[in-house]
Amino acid sequence: MKELINSLIKSGYKLPEIYGMTLADIDFLIEVSNVEATKEEELVTLDQAFPFLF
Repeated sequence: MKELINSLIKSGYKLPEIYGMTLADIDFLIEVSNVEATKEEELVTLDQAFPFLF
């Protein structure tokens, strides 16, 4: 839970906002962060995608 709160603070949320969140809000933020993490993994450079060109 500490990691989640620290992550939210680093993202710009203030403590009163965090404590006012519902469980649905927190679940949504976790889901969004998981989607962003998978998008970062999907990024491929051109030399990786087309090694025969380089």
